Amino acid sequence: SRRGIIVWLKCSDKTLIVATHDLDFAFETTNRILLMNQGSIIEDGPTESVLRNEMLLLANHLELPLRFQK
Repeated sequence: SRRGIIVWLKCSDKTLIVATHDLDFAFETTNRILLMNQGSIIEDGPTESVLRNEMLLLANHLELPLRFQK
């Protein structure tokens, strides 16, 4: 289940790479984000600060995660 995967990822003591377009899932499971567009790294930083940056996301054809939408 989705919840089981989230718990497993959060409990892992290893570095894991997760590739996803689901920004809410990324928020729940990561503490660092590499935002990529067309194979290039656009932003590298703490998950919450990257995912709250609406202008950055919009410039890269993404929407704010649902949890941050008004």
